[in-house]
Amino acid sequence: MSERFLVTGAHGCVGAWTVARLVREGTPVVGFDLGEGPGRASLLLDGEELARVPFVRGDVTRRDDLDRALDEYEVTHVIHLAALQLPYCSADPARGALVNVVGTVQVFDAVAARAGAVRGLAYASSIAVHGRSLYGAWKRANEETAAVYWQDHRLASVGLRPALVYGVGRDRGITSSATTAMLAAARGRPYEIVHGGSHRFQYAPDVARCFVDAARAEVEGAKVLESGGRRHDMRDVVAAIEAAAPGARITVTDVPLGAGGDGDRPSAELQALIGPIEWTPLDDGVRETIERFRALPQLELPVDCALSRTQTAARIAP
Repeated sequence: MSERFLVTGAHGCVGAWTVARLVREGTPVVGFDLGEGPGRASLLLDGEELARVPFVRGDVTRRDDLDRALDEYEVTHVIHLAALQLPYCSADPARGALVNVVGTVQVFDAVAARAGAVRGLAYASSIAVHGRSLYGAWKRANEETAAVYWQDHRLASVGLRPALVYGVGRDRGITSSATTAMLAAARGRPYEIVHGGSHRFQYAPDVARCFVDAARAEVEGAKVLESGGRRHDMRDVVAAIEAAAPGARITVTDVPLGAGGDGDRPSAELQALIGPIEWTPLDDGVRETIERFRALPQLELPVDCALSRTQTAARIAP
């Protein structure tokens, strides 16, 4: 049967990589986001590829916007990624709750109203559910929303909990600091990664593959699955950057990331659902990211990347 995907939050990092994956496999996809144009997808796709993607300006908190996009493009699968990340949702909690919680309810309700037409729904939760933050609390609420929509409407869904995602386009949120360090190395600039610790690292195109396959999976119930990934210390990231960009001047603070959680539950259930996940080795993903940054000379370091250690500690404290 024919497919057409709707990706909310298409301007975000994972959203852009998800759009790119679908385009390159020849599957029709519609990007949905507050902003106009292709957003970060323009960093990944050429002009001919971008011309194949309708990018719809819409707000997930507005049901009319969702209804219009789902019906006009006869969408069969939805990947819901739109959200405000840390620290932005903490800076404006009311807006964060509106987008992250109410927006998710709107997506679920719109899909439930199209039972049979929309055949698959995957959405982004987060390993932040293991910690204590507003972002994590809202992601837990979304997992409960999914369970209620299965109970009341028999709307099946798959929620994935990404860990520390890196790659081109990862320039927002506290955990984007590792990717910013790769950009700094590509530009020959010094940079201090704003948090340390050991994390499960996931290369953005691998995460996109998981969301696409999860949306296609035939499931019963409201699945919530850890997405896995290989665990590394942040100093391993620095070593991988130095190997890919000799002479790089990258350091890392000893400030722990208190807003996350371990996310160490195995991803066996996800692999049983979508097949084996071949996570890109860290050295390969870092090298490819730096090479991509070098091919994108228009990209510069984010203006807010130079945080002091005091500011950093305040932003990521539990």
